Amino acid sequence: MKEKILSLISERINENKFEKIRLRPFIESDKLKSEELELIINELQSLYDSIYALYEN
Repeated sequence: MKEKILSLISERINENKFEKIRLRPFIESDKLKSEELELIINELQSLYDSIYALYEN
């Protein structure tokens, strides 16, 4: 179960990172979208780290 949860979160992190890179030329003129993507990535990374730590203990 842990692996599935971490895998799903990791996939979303990677999808958002890819989206941010792919849209970089367009995002430069749209700072709000860039900030939203960064917030989503950071929230998902924190969730991933928390779940990982929970299962490691």
